[in-house]
Amino acid sequence: MTASLANTAKIPRLRITKTSTTARNLAAIAYTKLHDNPTTAEFNTFYENMSRDDAIINETRHRFAQAHAAKHSTASAEDIVIAFSSASDDELKDFREAAMTMQIKPKKPRGSNKGKERAQ
Repeated sequence: MTASLANTAKIPRLRITKTSTTARNLAAIAYTKLHDNPTTAEFNTFYENMSRDDAIINETRHRFAQAHAAKHSTASAEDIVIAFSSASDDELKDFREAAMTMQIKPKKPRGSNKGKERAQ
């Protein structure tokens, strides 16, 4: 491989699912609003090393998303993130309290060898 080809190798950009309201997808949407054109690796590093405060915000966003999606079934994941960021503290209070009481488990790193440990 020549040097010019090595320099033009594509870096995987962070992809977001428009309809998924998983905590990870919602975090990815919020992350892209703060970082210009992030890579998947950059987001994975952030997500896997999230501070407790960030994890609480992430869980609060996810709980808010579940309630919001139940009321607004046609809302996209991005619509939900926008609604979350514009919600008042009073609107988020119950979601935040529920998120703070949950046990936040350390995240398992995502890897390409999923299931290989079980197969051995």
